[in-house]
Amino acid sequence: MTFHWHYTSYILPLLAAAGVTGSLGAYAWSRRKSPGVTAFIVMMITVTLWGLSQVMYVLSVDLADQVFWSKVTYLAKVAVAPAWLAFALQYTDRGHWVTRRNIMLASIVPLITLLLVFTNEWHGLVWTRIWMEAGRMRAVRGPVFWVHSVYAYLFMLLGMAQYVLLFIKSSRVHRWQAAVLVLAGVVPWIGNALFVANVTPALDLTTLGFTVSALAFAWGLFRLKLLDLVPVARETIIDRMSSGMVVLDTQNRIVDINPAAQRMVRTTRAQLIGQDALHLLPEWAGLIEGDQQDAMIQAEIILDEGEEHCYYDSHLSPLLDRSGRPAGKLLYIMDITERKRIEAGLEQAHRRIEALTIELNQVKKAQQVAEISESEYFRKLQVIARRIRAERKARNHSVL
Repeated sequence: MTFHWHYTSYILPLLAAAGVTGSLGAYAWSRRKSPGVTAFIVMMITVTLWGLSQVMYVLSVDLADQVFWSKVTYLAKVAVAPAWLAFALQYTDRGHWVTRRNIMLASIVPLITLLLVFTNEWHGLVWTRIWMEAGRMRAVRGPVFWVHSVYAYLFMLLGMAQYVLLFIKSSRVHRWQAAVLVLAGVVPWIGNALFVANVTPALDLTTLGFTVSALAFAWGLFRLKLLDLVPVARETIIDRMSSGMVVLDTQNRIVDINPAAQRMVRTTRAQLIGQDALHLLPEWAGLIEGDQQDAMIQAEIILDEGEEHCYYDSHLSPLLDRSGRPAGKLLYIMDITERKRIEAGLEQAHRRIEALTIELNQVKKAQQVAEISESEYFRKLQVIARRIRAERKARNHSVL
């Protein structure tokens, strides 16, 4: 196939977006053990492919070339929405829906659409008629185009709903993450809606929207730790609990902390979130770095508070995602200072009781001795003892 090209400044933001999304996909590979990162990588690859194929489409002059690159674009179009939903479900701790069976079911419509796109000349179900107008490809869209559009929009909407729920339920740092994800999805979605509605028939603004999405993802990754500070087990933390709870990620960074734990470590939430627990919680460093072997470990931590000691019964449990893979750690801290004081008081009281018991026994013995010495029986014994001593003395004199 011979291609003829022409240059337009429209490709510059497309190339920029493709460069950013491709770089983000490569960066995410180093975080592939975090929840949802595989889906995120797929999403970045498909968006990059979409942008590059759109560049080739814009540079093409002949109708056949533009039709070809429009078809190539569908390699990305059919995969973006499912990847978006999978990432949203896994990121918001609903990854149990992302099973092999559900992935296969979700792939049916995209695969059929892709097959029909590349065989459109035989049936016209994707584009019923194609022609060239003002140097751009024009087409009358067929039923398959609309079926796939509804399908993709449904998946995008479901994914967006997960982030909206996350925004409503989460703490500040996770709300910012959710806002970034919503922005990253809404902008290209609006661009695509304008193209589908023939508001911009000559220009698919979806790929331009991906430029904004790429920048939003970049800011989320490097500023908000999008793939690091995943909202793990937020629902298990109850802000009104008297015991402290700290959620750590796989890198021992503090993901979440409840008010009780903040009071125990005397540090604000803003100073703790996203920071290294080994640095900010040095008293618990030995426990955090301990060899868990998929089991809970326990330690008693003593902190000096002026002239007094504070005692904390601490338990560290592994956190697993729905697939059973390590997702972080949960540090549970119970203030047992009052219990220790009561135990110390009881121990002191017990020792005092023992001492009093000994003294009491000695008094009782003395009293018993006194009672015996004053009894009639004891006086008779004394008389008998004197008589025996007198008789013994008399015998001794008679012998002499």
